[in-house]
Amino acid sequence: MRKIIPFLVFFCVTLPVYGFNHFFQTCPQALPTNNPGFCASFKVSATCHCSQTLPSGMCQDVNLIYWRMIDMFGSPEAACEWEEKTQHDTTKQQCIDDWKCYLSGGTDSQGNVCSSTGKACS
Repeated sequence: MRKIIPFLVFFCVTLPVYGFNHFFQTCPQALPTNNPGFCASFKVSATCHCSQTLPSGMCQDVNLIYWRMIDMFGSPEAACEWEEKTQHDTTKQQCIDDWKCYLSGGTDSQGNVCSSTGKACS
């Protein structure tokens, strides 16, 4: 019972501040890297995942999200490994491919042309 009360107090205090969806939000997956709509869908997915841990105002620029991720984890591989282990909604390789295609374009690890054009999103 002693452990439940602080937990309930935490939710009573934080839910009005952050909102219910902040804690139980399910983020959409980005479209496949070779889909023409990949760029827009990745931005939505990345900003959603970011806003689960940071205020949404800090999550509007995907390039800044990337640099915060690098500052925190050291590399895209380490960040994507953490994402795979904790969020369970994408694989490490898919995460790496998504970031590569969004930032650099070219092809992903499977040889798919990023966004169907090979161009970077940003």
